[in-house]
Amino acid sequence: MEIQTSFIPKKSLATSSHGPRQPVGLLLLLSILIFATAGLVHLGVWLYGSQLENQITAKRDQLKKAEAAFDPGILDVLNRLDAKITAASGDRQNAGLLAKHISLVPLLDYLEQSTLPSIRFRSMKYTYSDSGPIDLKLTGVAGNYKSIALQSDVVSAPGTSRVLRDLIFSDLNLDTQGGVSFNFSATVDPQIVSYREGAKRAAGL
Repeated sequence: MEIQTSFIPKKSLATSSHGPRQPVGLLLLLSILIFATAGLVHLGVWLYGSQLENQITAKRDQLKKAEAAFDPGILDVLNRLDAKITAASGDRQNAGLLAKHISLVPLLDYLEQSTLPSIRFRSMKYTYSDSGPIDLKLTGVAGNYKSIALQSDVVSAPGTSRVLRDLIFSDLNLDTQGGVSFNFSATVDPQIVSYREGAKRAAGL
């Protein structure tokens, strides 16, 4: 008995089961590049942060060693000195004792230079407050009435440094020797008697 078989493939044998290899898509390549770049950036940030932490730790160790090297007694002395300097010179909130301290030497020098030879002062009194100018009161004697008028012109002339303001000559009277006694009052510019400003002028600041 003869047996015949037939095998008919469903697909042609000439057709390969694997088609030609498709090229990698542009979108996939771009995704890989973005992922790699993000990974490198993340790695760089992590390395930089780790480096900063190491530097901070090293600085802390140096600071602790420096603090341990200082004598506590010296630190106390420096702290007290800083407190005294701040109390004297002041800070942003307080003016300090130096700003409130006054010196009458510049005022006396001014009176000496600006007083006429025919004028003599006998007494001097002043009133000072932190919030206002100095009130100055003087008594003196002049050779005549004209000398008093000239003295007033000297200290109030335009263009001169107005150290004295609100000048008043009062109680003019002839004395037994033919002179003219008088009272003199004025206000003094606080900058003139300020010790701190005087120190700046002396230092050329």
